[in-house]
Amino acid sequence: MRRLELLPDVTLESLASLVAAVDAAENVDIPWHGQIRIHFLRNFAIEPVEPYLKYYLLRKDLEPNISFGGYDSMEQEILDPDSLLNSNPPDIIVLSLLIECFDRNSTVSDWTADRALARLNSLVNNLIASTSSVILLNTMLPPVDLMLTGNLSAHRSSEREKINDRLVGLTKEKPARVVLSDWNHHLSMMSTVEAIDSRFWKLSQAPFKRDFLNLYAQDIAELAYEMGTPTKKCLILDCDNTLWGGVIGEDGRDGIHLHPTELPGKYFHLFQQSILSLHERGIMIALCSKNNEQDVWDVIGSHPNCPLKKDHLVAWRINWENKATNIASIAEELNIGLDSMVFVDDSPQECALVQELLPEVMTIQRPANLAKMVGVLTAGRLFDSPTSSNEDRFRTQMYQQEAQRKDERNKFDNLTVYLKSLSTETTIVRVRDEGLVRVAQLTQKTNQFNLTTRRYSEAEIRKFVDSPDATVFSMSVADRYGDMGVTGVMIARRKGSSAVIDTFLLSCRVLGRQLEFAFIDQCMRQIENEWRIDSWETEYIPTRKNSQVSDFWDRVGFERKKVKSETQYYSAGKFSRPDEYLNIMNVHVE
Repeated sequence: MRRLELLPDVTLESLASLVAAVDAAENVDIPWHGQIRIHFLRNFAIEPVEPYLKYYLLRKDLEPNISFGGYDSMEQEILDPDSLLNSNPPDIIVLSLLIECFDRNSTVSDWTADRALARLNSLVNNLIASTSSVILLNTMLPPVDLMLTGNLSAHRSSEREKINDRLVGLTKEKPARVVLSDWNHHLSMMSTVEAIDSRFWKLSQAPFKRDFLNLYAQDIAELAYEMGTPTKKCLILDCDNTLWGGVIGEDGRDGIHLHPTELPGKYFHLFQQSILSLHERGIMIALCSKNNEQDVWDVIGSHPNCPLKKDHLVAWRINWENKATNIASIAEELNIGLDSMVFVDDSPQECALVQELLPEVMTIQRPANLAKMVGVLTAGRLFDSPTSSNEDRFRTQMYQQEAQRKDERNKFDNLTVYLKSLSTETTIVRVRDEGLVRVAQLTQKTNQFNLTTRRYSEAEIRKFVDSPDATVFSMSVADRYGDMGVTGVMIARRKGSSAVIDTFLLSCRVLGRQLEFAFIDQCMRQIENEWRIDSWETEYIPTRKNSQVSDFWDRVGFERKKVKSETQYYSAGKFSRPDEYLNIMNVHVE
């Protein structure tokens, strides 16, 4: 039995049936797709949202862990290291606020929003600085009592809109950390009587009825699902009736539909333009199509209205093999997970095959209504990323350069000779402000060569950088084929006369070149010289994807001390590794 089968839509018709269905789904003995920890900071009774929120989280196969802070105690919880907020950090902090509880003067006729704005800015800034959670805010409604009596003044509405404008501004300033639930929009979809429960408001400060709570719960659950779903890195496309209308093998290059203004070719042209927008943001584009390869290159290379070019592509499989096999081959070539891929095809049979054989791949069938094609790539925010770095923008070029390296590698029988031929330049620097985004991004996205797989926000990396008892190094790599950008991170903490390696990772695109040894050695030398430490500690935390580095600390001379809950603990004395890697690369430490 699937969990979703226990949660039909009819459960929303009554609270009793909803609670019964949620209880049944929570207790069914099947594994969860993921977990989500949500903590509410609030100034009124928002607990009635819990069954609705659990319902939508369960339908997304997310195990809910929901907690509530005290009434209007947000500042105290942020500052108290023993509070639930700090002792068990959540994935999402939901800041649920009513204006009359946030600023007690908001119901008076000459109220101004200045005090509320100052408190709001302080709250959000403190949460951003002290947590790595995503923060969900809500727009401010009119005071509940005034809504119920209809006593709404233009002045108070204007002041309240200043707060709502600031809330929108916070989401633009910190898009990776701050999200907004538009309560005013939700209220506009129903009457005040349908949204507000005057009796429970007066009895227990619980103002919202089922319909409003249902919409609010959907906002929170949608955010939770987006956070739990890996951001997609690669878009794989069919050609016939997907990139253009018609079948190139039958209609010929001049007979297909692809035009900037004429229908139906306009829809395919717009679709290709949306593909190029993703390419500019660093999303990899690949083709997987059953065609004669030369026919496809004729369109992409010489059709006057084809925006997509071969230079935009990182890989292609244009043949008559089954598409599941081809997609798996592309994933292997690019060294990325299947769960980071999106496949678009017009054929329901091809989509069904890929869904059956490669369920990790997000498979999308091209809409029958061509006018909806462009929206396919933006729906669900599949390709949204909270941060963007210089490496993202040049990702396609980097993968094309990597293909050149692989071709060159096949010409050499000796690995060392090949590595020397690359003329690799490795630059190791102490991270400062300009490197924070890329370093945080690497901790969040790197899975294979990552010894601890700790995920850090930009704010958390900044804390390491600013601390006198921590240090952050990054490694950049370039060779005769091109610049691969920042591809390595090491974070260390001082612990008395020892140093603890908290994080050590490399991007998968630079593996197999002995760069890991150059990086760890140079960082350890620098730290020993500066901190005068005489020993080292570190860990290997196994995950489903990082088994290839299970013996890395053994290989660099660390000694395994113990294993606890699968985590392997290591220690070492002062650095003593030889630097043979200098024979095959130039290393610069800045």
